[in-house]
Amino acid sequence: MKVLPSVILGLGVITGLTYVASPYVAVASLASNVEQKDAAAISEGIDYQALRQNIKDQINAEMMTSFADEMPENGGLEMMGAMLAGTIVDKMVDAMITPEGMNRAMGAALGTQKGESQLEYETRYLSHNRFDVVVTKDFGGKKMENPVVASFERRGFLEWKLVGIDFPFEEMRKAEQAGAETF
Repeated sequence: MKVLPSVILGLGVITGLTYVASPYVAVASLASNVEQKDAAAISEGIDYQALRQNIKDQINAEMMTSFADEMPENGGLEMMGAMLAGTIVDKMVDAMITPEGMNRAMGAALGTQKGESQLEYETRYLSHNRFDVVVTKDFGGKKMENPVVASFERRGFLEWKLVGIDFPFEEMRKAEQAGAETF
């Protein structure tokens, strides 16, 4: 009879470790699928609707900030341009955030064309249902002040989906002003 509590405890520990390790497995699986250029498998790890909305919101917010900075100079033309640009951004993001588009973008970011990753990253739990991959160094090996953050959400017990990518627009502007290449 002493065996049953030990078995139950052992199963509980294994279940807990599997639960905690699941986002790391999901990220490694997604990276492996990118290296294999398997668009169908990549799609299984991405919530395209949530990812598209996340990117649209960021780009639209960045454009509104940019337009607001220039508003006193150009008046109402800038606001009209912002409204038109928002529609264009929505269509552009919908066209780009597809299985094939994500395969190309992630392949470039992971350096699959050269056979090895060029980025350095850290991982972190934000909650038991939220996990981030934070890119800490860019392609040149330079530490990023404002890193790119890929956000994953738990779907079910062990499944994780990419739901957001936070871009460092400020860092990109600085690099562009300095004449460096951006993403």
